Amino acid sequence: MGSFRLDPEPRREEAPPRHGLAGGLTGPILLENARWFTRIRWIAIALLVGFGGAGFLLGPFLLEHFGFAQPGLWPLALAGVLALLNGVSSRWISRLAVRHPCPWNNVVANIWFQIVTDLVVLSVAVYRLGPTTTVIGFAYLFHITLACIFFGRRDSFGVTVLSAGLFLGTVALESRGLFPASHEANASAILTKAVFAVPAVFVWGIMWYLVSSLSEAVRRRDRDLDAANQRLIRADDEINLQMLRVTHDLKAPFSGIESNIQILKHMHWHEMPESVRGIVDKIDARSMSLRGRIGDILMLGSLRSASEAECVSEPVKMRGLLGTVLQDVQGLAREGNVSIELTDEADVR
Repeated sequence: MGSFRLDPEPRREEAPPRHGLAGGLTGPILLENARWFTRIRWIAIALLVGFGGAGFLLGPFLLEHFGFAQPGLWPLALAGVLALLNGVSSRWISRLAVRHPCPWNNVVANIWFQIVTDLVVLSVAVYRLGPTTTVIGFAYLFHITLACIFFGRRDSFGVTVLSAGLFLGTVALESRGLFPASHEANASAILTKAVFAVPAVFVWGIMWYLVSSLSEAVRRRDRDLDAANQRLIRADDEINLQMLRVTHDLKAPFSGIESNIQILKHMHWHEMPESVRGIVDKIDARSMSLRGRIGDILMLGSLRSASEAECVSEPVKMRGLLGTVLQDVQGLAREGNVSIELTDEADVR
C-alpha cells in the first residue's frame, strides 16, 4: 500500500527559476509590466501636449488663476522628448518579446530605463511649474507607489531615494532664484521652501514603507500559495501514478480469472452441479464488472497523461504488447474455437 504526504517545503531542485527585479515581479509578468509602463507614458505625453495647447488657447491669465505660469513651448518640447524615449522603450520591448528564451536581465534594464527617464522628465516639469508653489511635486508619489507594487523593497526604495533627490534638487534651484518665475532668493524664502519640501519627502518615505510592506506581504502570500499548489500537484501526480500501477497489476489476474471461467463454461459446464454453476456465474459477473472499472481507470489515466505531457515516440516490444492483448481475448477465442499463437518477436517504433 502506498502512502502520500505533502512536503512542508518545496524541493530546491524543483523550484522554478526567478528572473526579474529582486523580490518583485518575474517572468512574463515582468515583460507585460514593461509594456504597461509604455502605455501609461502615452497618457503623460497627451497631458503635456494638452497643457501646452491650453497655454496658447486660453492665454496666461486663466492659467495664472490656477497657480501656473505661462508655459510657453517647454511642455510641447518635453512631450516630444518623452515620446522619443517612449518609442525607444517600445521598440526595445518588442525585440525582447520575440526572443526565446527571453533575456530577462534586459527586461529589467528596460524598466529601469523607463523609470529613470520618467523621473528626469518629471523633474523638468516640476522645475518649470514650481516645486513649492504648485502641487505638481506630488506626482512623484505615482512612481513611488507603482514601484512599491511592482518591484521589491530594495528597488522601490531606490526609486523613492531617486525621486526625493530630484525633487529636493528642483527646490534647491528654486530657492537659489534660478526658477524662471522667482524674483529673488532670501533666507526667509529658502526657509519657507525647506519647510514645504522636507515634510513632503518625509511623507513619501512613510508612503513607501506602508505600500512596500503591504505589497511584499501580498507577494509573499502569492509565493506561498504557488508553492503549496506545486506540492499539491506533485502529490496528486504521485497518487495517480500509484493508482495506475496498482490497477494495471490487477488487470492481468482478472484477465486470467475470466479466461479460466470461460474454459470452465466451455469444457466442463455440463459436468458441474447446479450450485457450482451459480457460483461460477457470480464469479464471472463480478470479474466482468471489475474488469470494466479497471478499464475505465486506465483510460482515465491515459487521457490525463496525454493532456499533461507531449507524445514521445519510443521502441515497443511487440511480443509483450501482443501477449497482454492475448490474455485479454484468450477466453473469448477459446469459446469461439479460435487458436491464437505468437511466433515471432519484432521491435518497431
